Amino acid sequence: MSCVPDRPTFRLLDPLVGWDPAICEWLSGCETGDGLQLAQPTGKPGGDPAALLPFFGHPHLARGCGVCEWYLLAPAPRARLLRLDRCHPGWRPVWPQAWLPYLPDPVAVAARGHLLAVADRATRRVLVWDGGGEVQLAELALDAEPVAVALAPWREVLVAVPGSGALRRFGIHGEPRPDTLWPVPAQVTAIAFGPAEEPGTCPVLLRSEDSGGAVTVWLTDRNRDDATPVDPGQIGRLIGPGGVAAVGDRGFCLAATDERLSVHRCWSWRGRPLAEADIGAPPPPRLAERGQLLTRAIDSGIPRCVWHRLRADADIPDGTTLQIDVATSEAGDSQPSRGAADPGWEAFAPGVPHPGDWQRLPAGATDALLNRPPGRYLFMRIRLSGDGHSTPVVHAVRLDFPRVSSLEHLPAVWRDDPVAGDFTARFLSLFDAQLEALDRVVERYPALLDPAGVPDAVLPWLGSLIGLSFDPAWSADRRRALLRAAPQLYRRRGTPEGLRQAVQLVLDVAPEIEELGPARAWGALGATGGTAGMSAALGTVRLFGPARVRFRLDRSTLSRTPIRSLGDPERDAQGSGAYRFLVQVPPSAAGTIDPERLRRLVDSQAPAHTMAQIRIGGAGLVVGQQAVVGVDTALVPLDAPLLGGLGGSVRLSRRSVLWPGRAGRGPAMRVGDRSVVGVNTVVR
Repeated sequence: MSCVPDRPTFRLLDPLVGWDPAICEWLSGCETGDGLQLAQPTGKPGGDPAALLPFFGHPHLARGCGVCEWYLLAPAPRARLLRLDRCHPGWRPVWPQAWLPYLPDPVAVAARGHLLAVADRATRRVLVWDGGGEVQLAELALDAEPVAVALAPWREVLVAVPGSGALRRFGIHGEPRPDTLWPVPAQVTAIAFGPAEEPGTCPVLLRSEDSGGAVTVWLTDRNRDDATPVDPGQIGRLIGPGGVAAVGDRGFCLAATDERLSVHRCWSWRGRPLAEADIGAPPPPRLAERGQLLTRAIDSGIPRCVWHRLRADADIPDGTTLQIDVATSEAGDSQPSRGAADPGWEAFAPGVPHPGDWQRLPAGATDALLNRPPGRYLFMRIRLSGDGHSTPVVHAVRLDFPRVSSLEHLPAVWRDDPVAGDFTARFLSLFDAQLEALDRVVERYPALLDPAGVPDAVLPWLGSLIGLSFDPAWSADRRRALLRAAPQLYRRRGTPEGLRQAVQLVLDVAPEIEELGPARAWGALGATGGTAGMSAALGTVRLFGPARVRFRLDRSTLSRTPIRSLGDPERDAQGSGAYRFLVQVPPSAAGTIDPERLRRLVDSQAPAHTMAQIRIGGAGLVVGQQAVVGVDTALVPLDAPLLGGLGGSVRLSRRSVLWPGRAGRGPAMRVGDRSVVGVNTVVR
């Protein structure tokens, strides 16, 4: 059970809680959105197609697998599909000239992972490939010219055609689905998908355009049958930017983010590099130069409350200004407006309080003490100004009340004089603000040790605290899983179970670990041997063969016995296979396992006095070069090779060599009806 104060001590205004707007003029985000900002004078922000470009992209551009792979449809008359990736400095054709598919008028391209789809208007078809264009999966024939195409996360091809607000559905192998999706009362021109919020769901955004050119954004979901209009200010929350920064008549620009800054790379529509100023992009939509928010009366619930502090979270670009004013009152919204507009703001509402009641904070101030007479209610006025191209953005405002300072901990004589006491309280509040920031850091420091709560950039620092280094190729989810499992891994470090858990966390495969020392063959005392009636008994069966562990002259077989120079040969029986283990890893479902990365992982977890052997499995059981082993194949041992036919008494040992006689060069052995050759018999 949590203990909370009897009455609130602060009020938060933000997009989630709300801004309590009484009047909102030329601002977006007053009801929904990511924050308060200047709006377009012509209507909703984002209603212009250029504002939707970062989210819906362009039909001739599609992002492929990963962040750096892109596909570009070069226009007719030499229409072809180009690919850009991190392995090559520029755009290159997806197919060689001899393999070009017939695409006389391609209008849209879509990509998802290794799947690729291209819609052609002249032939009224959509071609679908896998492997980034290596294998063609389907050719979809349409009864109308395609307008837009998309590859859904649930492995469907969605196509928009003229004269229909619904989307056609196909499987990735070309099978048509009977039902259409999400009918809207306008022509769909673009389709975008957001990340899945819950298993089985996926936000879908449709951009439509009516005959008058009005653009509307619709929100739906895989499990819904209809679509509803969405405020363009919400698009950034539903889907992230697609990566297209600008589009013009001559070319386009992609936003590529490196470790230090974001840069734009620009090309023509045929894949040739261009400067950003040469792409001929239309100017961005002009914004209002001024906007204002007047809040309703914010109730503290305390009569004659002394409001303490205002803190705003805001971005103020160059060329823009943020002005916040506050006023207090005991009457609230019941009083009529009594003021006149400020110079320069005659076109905006003056607000309820009198102009003399407002406290104007310094321009651009985001943290200030409030110096207003006591009052239960507080009014706030937020004014944004810009140059028509840039806008401030106010993300949140926090109001603290009543005034609390270190003056309460001083003797009462410091508060005898009301004027001096007020000055002392405000003076001490400067230091209290710094101490509060330090207390906040100390209070929130334990949250930095939670792998699930810190940002991705903090994970390497968190791992360094416990001596855990990350491979640059690991994803953020894998790093968090390792940090959560670190206590158990350290407890079991140096044990087979600890190594098995570490490999499984890093590679997503369950390894088999075999310690070679206990697994070596010592013989089975009193058990039945290989031949019926024989048992291993002391004095009759050799339990350990020294000639097979270390090469010895006149005793060991060449090329089959290792040559060792360390250790006492007489102690090989006890040391053979000791401190050695075998790590066998099956093939990973995610792809090929890097042996060097696996070796580094095993060496970091294995005890220093041990030696590891690593074996990575293949796709299945391989016998010879071309042998195929099926489910019903029986692997049984062959009969032992015998000389003299089935009744012979001379048995050939393993790897027997039959050599031709001195008199002739013919074969040493004729394989006939009475000759038997074992698996390891060498015929020369």
